[in-house]
Amino acid sequence: MKMTHLLFAKSILITIFLWAGNASAQITIKYEDYPFGPGVDSFFTDLNPSNSFIPEGGANKTWDYSKLETKQGWDYVTYKDESGNTAIATATNSIAARYSFNGLVYRARDYYRLDETGYYSVGRTQNDTSYSITALTGGANDLFRYPQANIQFPNERTLMSFPMSSTTAYDDVDIQEARFELTVAGYGLNKTPGKNLRWRFQRREVIGWGEIVIPDGKGGTTKPIEVLAVHIVDSIIDSFYLGGQPAPKPLLDAFGAVQGNTWKYEAYAFETIGLGRQVAGLITGTDNIIDQTYFRPQAAQLTVGSNELAQPIVNVFPSNVQNGQVITIESSNSNGSFQVALISANGKEIQLTEIGNNKFQLPSNVQAGLYVYRLVNQENQHSITGKLMVIN
Repeated sequence: MKMTHLLFAKSILITIFLWAGNASAQITIKYEDYPFGPGVDSFFTDLNPSNSFIPEGGANKTWDYSKLETKQGWDYVTYKDESGNTAIATATNSIAARYSFNGLVYRARDYYRLDETGYYSVGRTQNDTSYSITALTGGANDLFRYPQANIQFPNERTLMSFPMSSTTAYDDVDIQEARFELTVAGYGLNKTPGKNLRWRFQRREVIGWGEIVIPDGKGGTTKPIEVLAVHIVDSIIDSFYLGGQPAPKPLLDAFGAVQGNTWKYEAYAFETIGLGRQVAGLITGTDNIIDQTYFRPQAAQLTVGSNELAQPIVNVFPSNVQNGQVITIESSNSNGSFQVALISANGKEIQLTEIGNNKFQLPSNVQAGLYVYRLVNQENQHSITGKLMVIN
């Protein structure tokens, strides 16, 4: 019953492994230097290991990743504000995710907390999903179900510890939980509750400081970005329980699972000041071959001496609109252009079509109500959000 994270790098590791750029001096990353907030996160992913390399540690290094490719285009994930969440009370933000057990996929939302001490993985909401398992177990009504559940992890995972400097190193243990119900007539099971407990033992160590260079997303390379290079080693052990007891081996065999299954992976990350996201990172498999490298060219847009992205001042008007009406975006950057979406209270997203000169027309079938608009600056991929009322 090995649980495989289908958004391995594009959701969880995106929030876990932090990469940052070129350094002519050592940097120290504090809470106030890490503005991780809700909104759209954009990045590139390169799956070709020959374009990347495992970084060498040391002082005043230069890591040149300019050979990474952008041909797959931008990837996007959205972080949601969870400051008012009562189910996972310690969470400050979350991200949508998917998990799989022997091909049985369920959607989830992973929760994180950012505070003065660090950045942590704190819990998960799993969505109610059921699958027939007749092909595995033979019973006509046999069922595997992920019940709806809000799960506060008993041990939080430390993804980043503040302050982080060239001497930072720590070990951490956390436990993540996934819940399921199993109905198998041949074993007398009827909605019997089960758990997959995943123990993760991690070692995180800053192995160097210096500068990094990555593609700028427009055919060139970024300026050097000051960074700390971090080496992450994760050792994982899976345990499976059914009805409060260790799951029987014949059932585990049917699902291709092993009680106490253990594996390890390694990753490298580069942390910087001011971005609140990873500049880049790479993940290796058990054979130490690079699986993928991800990077964020917008890190180079940081204003010198500041933790603010260089971005235009933007006004959106009118703030109250009707179906078919045109929305205009005014930007202090005359070359600025945007992608625009409206997000309803239930999370439905409506992409708006540009009709020219940063003017976007509202479709004719949008329901009345309050919406959040999201603008993505196509020059530096930084996102801006606000509120807009549809008044049909």
